[in-house]
Amino acid sequence: MRSGTLERMSSARNPDDFLSDITVPFDGIDEVRKAKLWSRDKLGILAMYLPAFASACHERAPEFYFVDGLAGPGLYYFEATKTWVLGSTLLALRATPPFAKVVSMELSKAKARALTRRTDSVRERSIVEPGDCNRDLIPLMEREIPKAAPVVVFLDPEGLELEWHTVVKMSEFRRGKRKVELLILVPTGSIGRSAEVEEDYETHGATKTDFMFPNHSSWRRA
Repeated sequence: MRSGTLERMSSARNPDDFLSDITVPFDGIDEVRKAKLWSRDKLGILAMYLPAFASACHERAPEFYFVDGLAGPGLYYFEATKTWVLGSTLLALRATPPFAKVVSMELSKAKARALTRRTDSVRERSIVEPGDCNRDLIPLMEREIPKAAPVVVFLDPEGLELEWHTVVKMSEFRRGKRKVELLILVPTGSIGRSAEVEEDYETHGATKTDFMFPNHSSWRRA
């Protein structure tokens, strides 16, 4: 992305304005993602970033794509403020210039159904499928996204579910010199919580953590 485009887009408005834009009334669909207030900052940053990415792509490419690998139900609920905020898939579908297609995957079938309902009005640009991002996301992308097109992939795990081999495959998805734009939230807190609650940490928690990092990484010595 051209840095000037991102600077122009991000400096035009205050970050709080973006949060105000993406705070919405409850839509009556039961499945929501309950979250702590720091997730509002994440969503606000994403709401700022996606139009900047789209504008930069629009200058050079006729079509560009967004992939949400752990999409959730599409709506966040914050108990502390009693507010609902649009999730990442819906933010991408609202971005302008518009993404040619927004491809979303969610492991929970119930949440995937809720996300499908929430994206029904833009179904011509939205693909929602239930599935495991570590196994099913790359095949879905290969069916829906041209490998020469710009694409940004958002991976926001709640725990230790994202595996390193998935990140590697994502980075190799596009043809040519240009790479996929990867936005990954690393759940560092989950590593500590896993160590605390697993009865057999070496078998369960540590093994799950191994999958998150490259082979032969030094996290165990950290």
